[in-house]
Amino acid sequence: MESRVNYTLVGFFVVVMSAVLVMIAFWLTAGSRSKEYNPYLAYMQESVGGLSEQAAVKFNGVQVGYVESIRLDKQNPQLVRIKLEIEEGTPITTSTRAMLMSQGITGIAYVGLMAISPKAPPLVTTEGEPYPVIPSSPSLLVQLDKAVRDVSQSVSDMSTRLQRILSPENELALKNTLHNFDEFTAMLRRNNDVIERGLHSVEITFQNAAEASRQFPSLAKDMHETFNTIRSAAQDFKQTLATTQSALDTVSDQAIPPAVTMMERLQSAAKSVNALSKELEANPSTIIRGRVPAEPGPGE
Repeated sequence: MESRVNYTLVGFFVVVMSAVLVMIAFWLTAGSRSKEYNPYLAYMQESVGGLSEQAAVKFNGVQVGYVESIRLDKQNPQLVRIKLEIEEGTPITTSTRAMLMSQGITGIAYVGLMAISPKAPPLVTTEGEPYPVIPSSPSLLVQLDKAVRDVSQSVSDMSTRLQRILSPENELALKNTLHNFDEFTAMLRRNNDVIERGLHSVEITFQNAAEASRQFPSLAKDMHETFNTIRSAAQDFKQTLATTQSALDTVSDQAIPPAVTMMERLQSAAKSVNALSKELEANPSTIIRGRVPAEPGPGE
């Protein structure tokens, strides 16, 4: 009888717990269905290993949806087509980017969203796509892999260039250069006295130049005074020329006109004497009898 009571209690407990679990599941399902989701697409050109359906979609670390499906793109197999279900009201704009991320040390992959600009228009469906497409960015693992490849390529290029530099021809040229440098240093040691004398001469030259630069102000002052004297003399000479020109103008105005008049009178007197001389030469008796009266004209 005692064992029957125990079995009854156990059965009753199992039934009650099953009912509770069903109610909890129903509540969770009803709660999840109360949210409205909008479909979006994201195309990723990298491996999505570790990402599974129903994986979380987080916007700046806050879960806003889940991954509905993961498929290869039929048009381009290099792309992975990921359909996202994101809660209605989530600010998905043209500046939103999707990135494959992993959570902590567990390595559980999820899709992370971030906004580049706080002010951007909402993302809409483009032609040829059933849903709005969120542009994707390479994951941190891909960026790290690319950086490692770039560094490796740079090291390889540097190694190749170093091998070219250390070729037998360049090695021989480097040896010749070092040998020439040794000879040059030996020559400097042999001509140490000559170099010291040359340096001493240069030092003396600099000292003379410094002395000349110190004397230059007084020389410049003397030259300035000389220039002032020459300028003053030039001004005096200019004034003398002006006075002489004025005197010449006065002489020209007062003396030349009477002289010209006298010359004209002398020229007229010379003409009269010349005419008289010709007349006497033609008729010498004119001196005694005078000039013969002119014959009367018609009607006189």
